[in-house]
Amino acid sequence: MSVKQIARWTSVVLAVLSVAFAIVSYTTRWDWWLHDDSVEKVAERFDLSYSSDASLPVQRGDPEWSPILRLIEKYSPRRDGLPKDRPPMTFARAQAITSAQTPFGEWTAPTTPVMLVYRKWPDPGSGHDFKPDMFKVGTIGDVHDWVRRDRADFDFLWRTIIFGLLSACVGLALALADTPRPVSRQT
Repeated sequence: MSVKQIARWTSVVLAVLSVAFAIVSYTTRWDWWLHDDSVEKVAERFDLSYSSDASLPVQRGDPEWSPILRLIEKYSPRRDGLPKDRPPMTFARAQAITSAQTPFGEWTAPTTPVMLVYRKWPDPGSGHDFKPDMFKVGTIGDVHDWVRRDRADFDFLWRTIIFGLLSACVGLALALADTPRPVSRQT
């Protein structure tokens, strides 16, 4: 197979991949890969103040734990101030700054802080004084933004890679294309 044929077929494959990527990104949004859907569910739960599982914290070992830590490490402006000598144990929401229960549903202020707690919480024997072990990493609104940014960053990265490779292959195929030779007429 010649370089020209390889470039052409690679262009065809990349074109099909780019269309497939666009379709998948507009349907499942790669949530199964990034686990952003699980973090979004946590943020939606933190949005609640009155239901039975409202603001239920996420503990180390929960399925949402690793995706939440990944987003904190990637997007939280406070990630550098977290302790490096010990692992966090809980991701929790602070008491709502403002909340309301209306006939249309619940509302909690998006500025309500979220934090990493470096001990298991709630811990019935510890009382409530554990501020040295609690570090604010953002707000409920930030968590929603982190999920949106993560989806957008993933989409942008892979679209850029796929379309960049596609452009390179198409350019190579065009550069190697047989150019028609002018027909000379002899009279």
